[in-house]
Amino acid sequence: MIETERLYRRLRAFQDKFSRQPRGPVRIIRNHDLLLVEDGLALYLDVRTAPTDAYRLAVEDCAHYDGR
Repeated sequence: MIETERLYRRLRAFQDKFSRQPRGPVRIIRNHDLLLVEDGLALYLDVRTAPTDAYRLAVEDCAHYDGR
């Protein structure tokens, strides 16, 4: 699990830039696929524990599916 945690931290650090917006900071995502992997690892590692997090991840994955 240590390697999984290390990978999660590296993915999080890779896309750790924020932009100041009127309503607060907004995270800048450079690669959506990496964000999905990061979210999946967060679920696996119990970083995210809301019941809807897994459902939201599945919806995001299906919404960006390209069958080509």
